[in-house]
Amino acid sequence: MRSNRLLAGLIAAALVATSCGGGDTSEELRPEGLGGTANQKQLDALYAAAKKAGDKKLVIYSETLGGGSARPVLELFEKRYPAIDVQAQAGFGAQLASRLDHEFAANQHVGDLLEVAVTDLERHSAQGRIEAYSPPTATAVAKEFVCAEGHALGSELSVLGIGYNTQKVKADEAPKSWDDLLDPKWKGKIALNSPLQPGHGAQIVQYLLANGFTMDWVRKLAAQDPTLVPGTRALVDRLAQGQASIGVPAATDQFLAAKAKGAPIGMTLPTGGGNVKHLNCMGIIKGAPHEDAARLFYSWWYTPEVQKVIAKKMFKASVLPGAAPPEGMPPMDRFEFWPEIPPAEYTKQQSAIIKELNPIFR
Repeated sequence: MRSNRLLAGLIAAALVATSCGGGDTSEELRPEGLGGTANQKQLDALYAAAKKAGDKKLVIYSETLGGGSARPVLELFEKRYPAIDVQAQAGFGAQLASRLDHEFAANQHVGDLLEVAVTDLERHSAQGRIEAYSPPTATAVAKEFVCAEGHALGSELSVLGIGYNTQKVKADEAPKSWDDLLDPKWKGKIALNSPLQPGHGAQIVQYLLANGFTMDWVRKLAAQDPTLVPGTRALVDRLAQGQASIGVPAATDQFLAAKAKGAPIGMTLPTGGGNVKHLNCMGIIKGAPHEDAARLFYSWWYTPEVQKVIAKKMFKASVLPGAAPPEGMPPMDRFEFWPEIPPAEYTKQQSAIIKELNPIFR
């Protein structure tokens, strides 16, 4: 049964910009940044192996790391390990699948490492494209964040919630639950991340339907005359520009990033069983031309210095217990996430759900 206990967590990020790309590096390059001398020795050994193999670069295909907000992470890696140049290329979904299809068919591999949504990672693993590897620094990663039967691990996550324009909606009047979206006062004022294509919009509808909501509820949402937008970035932009009062679903990382730049937006995060997380996973591509460099980056990712930067610069939450969340976001143990839909089942279900949603939202 759906929980009616939904606590609104107002996101109010006031992040202080601190560059990882300049200034005194004596603090950030200490062994403590790697989690201590034991981790440092393991990473030094991986770095030595990469240099011995002649790995002078690393190519990452990523849903996240190909964007500008990830540059501080890549720059920090290159400071730690200056012999390796990191090239992160944006890629996910069908576009990435097509690229990997070509590389594997031609046996001409370019990419070394994937950092993508768990559903994408699982799909590539099922095709035999992910090399099993356990980073020695990642022993604390919880079982719930182990991907592809241990071939890969969760890398970072965001939480989906309800956004609003603070110039149009007061915090105490903003929707506090998914049911609140059906209030007649929001008719014609909602921007909805389109559920008619793979993405956060389809994801939230799928999780709602799996947790006590019905297609009749979805029809009532459609009757609110929401404006469908093609992705979270477009949703944030529309909300920030005042073209909508409410935006759903709101991904914490993109909303926190926009708010840090001064956008007039707020966010509520339903809890008590009403939360959905968007998990990304990392794994080494089978046949990677720079496999040793990939092992080094993959292992370095789970160190304290990286977790600090992804929270402060990328506004992403960590998969490691006790790691500080992005400023303005509650700790992970404050959420009661809905049960994960197994990735293979998720992909199969989503196609059927999108097909059923088309006549409802057209």
